[in-house]
Amino acid sequence: MDTNLIDVKDIIEKFSISELNEAAEQYWKRLVNNPRLLAKPYNIGDAEHILPQLGFLIQGLQLYAGMTVLDFGAGSCYASRILNQLGSRVISMDVSGTALDIGKRLAQRWPPIGDIPEHVFSVFDGRRFDLPDSSVDRIFCLDAFHHVPDQEAVLREMGRVLKHGGIAGFSEPGPNHSKTTEAQMEMRNCNVVENDIILSDLFETSREYGFTDLRVSISTIHPPLVPLENVDDYLAKPEAFAQGIRERVTNFPIFFLYKGDPTIRDSRNPGGLCAKIMPHRRRISVNGGEPVKLFVDVVNTSAKTWLASGNRSGCVNLGAILRHQTHANLSTGKEYRFLVSNTDVEPGSIVSGLEMDLGPLTTGKYSLDIDLVSEYVCWFQSHSDSMVTVDVSVL
Repeated sequence: MDTNLIDVKDIIEKFSISELNEAAEQYWKRLVNNPRLLAKPYNIGDAEHILPQLGFLIQGLQLYAGMTVLDFGAGSCYASRILNQLGSRVISMDVSGTALDIGKRLAQRWPPIGDIPEHVFSVFDGRRFDLPDSSVDRIFCLDAFHHVPDQEAVLREMGRVLKHGGIAGFSEPGPNHSKTTEAQMEMRNCNVVENDIILSDLFETSREYGFTDLRVSISTIHPPLVPLENVDDYLAKPEAFAQGIRERVTNFPIFFLYKGDPTIRDSRNPGGLCAKIMPHRRRISVNGGEPVKLFVDVVNTSAKTWLASGNRSGCVNLGAILRHQTHANLSTGKEYRFLVSNTDVEPGSIVSGLEMDLGPLTTGKYSLDIDLVSEYVCWFQSHSDSMVTVDVSVL
């Protein structure tokens, strides 16, 4: 046994939380103008490690636009910027105000594209999150939890601020991390806490604070490259896969803590969205110059709530595509949107007398395909046979 190894417990006992926070602040002050840091994760070296981790975390967190996501241990907030661009209201939290200042600067220099929720910043005092109870939908933690001196306190806070049905996702080093060369160097030179992460212990503690399940991502971050002539032989040997998976899951686990059932039961989740659409007339004939109007009733036949109509992700609108039958060509038809409801539509509910005003059309015969749309998610017809067609004649 190497007697020169630093025991991470000694650092935690030696320094107060305030002193460790100050060490983190000084660490970030030294890096404040580092161009590699400002470009992270989009540089060689970082990208091949971090981008796969980001992908697995995003997948496992089951993100939907409009969710409030706490990026815990956000550092320079590079992941926060990505989460914000995905449509999340992001709270970047770190013990270092300097790190968060870098994040603010990056967010101003490269703002997200489109109508995106706010991105806010919060300094963590190492003890309590400055957030209300049940105020966040998801917690994102990338290589940060193993730096926490009081992990139980942080798990308690995570359980407090996470809504029922929330998920906390982590990508961390494994049970022998503190003894690695890199961890020993960081502890020796920077007084940084480099904890081991033991999933069974972590789950046992987390259950005291409302978490009900822990699941581990079983996959390799770095897939092997196999010559074409050897692919079939490689695929026939499961043990070849198992070795890479075992190494990753043991030494670099990506895992998720659940606070109850995370299933989203509204129109942000496309699976099972369906409806019954009932036009008042299946054939319409009008004179040229007259507006083409029709009325429909719709029934929510799915088990999910339709979010009120609008232009945000998951809002349900009445959609239609008009095609000219007389002058058919390769171009797509004209697309329309109409409001369904100003309030959420619960399963089994009927919305009657929805008006679709297409305005005046040129002379000819048309087909109008009518469906419902969960904006930026899907047309209902991609998951059911909801679409109906109305024939339109303009004389």
